[in-house]
Amino acid sequence: MSARERIVVGLKKAVPWILVALLVGAVLSEIRGRGGIDTGKSAPPLALTLSDGTHFDLAQTRGHVRVINFWGTYCPPCRREAPTLSAVWRELHARGDQLIGIAADDAELANVAAFARQIGMQYPIAMGGAAELAAYRVQLLPTTYVINAEGVITHTVVGEVSASELREAVEEARAQ
Repeated sequence: MSARERIVVGLKKAVPWILVALLVGAVLSEIRGRGGIDTGKSAPPLALTLSDGTHFDLAQTRGHVRVINFWGTYCPPCRREAPTLSAVWRELHARGDQLIGIAADDAELANVAAFARQIGMQYPIAMGGAAELAAYRVQLLPTTYVINAEGVITHTVVGEVSASELREAVEEARAQ
């Protein structure tokens, strides 16, 4: 086989893989931007019972930055970001701001909270039902919202959030 023939055969084998890589890249790019409420919109009402038995009402926390993280026990990126969210929660909590995790699970809240503690979640946990997921347009988990003191969504992250990304979003929300 000549060198030219080897190149043609090699290209024929490579082209499908190149197309697959391009398709996967396009899908991942689309997923990262999918879902969620656009920034600049008021956050929908949100009132839930937390795993410690207390009540969380978004409307009653005006004047503070709030981070709302929708997650699931079955979601690997959600489990990976738990320590990051816990670190940011400690910083927020020290300043009077809040971060809560809203689980999109069909389990009992006590079981979900126990699992959350096992994977390093130190922040308050609540269960979210279909109404909360629809109101916040959650299509993929995790989905994280940063809400400023006035109740306006300043950042929406669909997918795993990094500590630096979240800290920067919180600081921007404080500045608004």
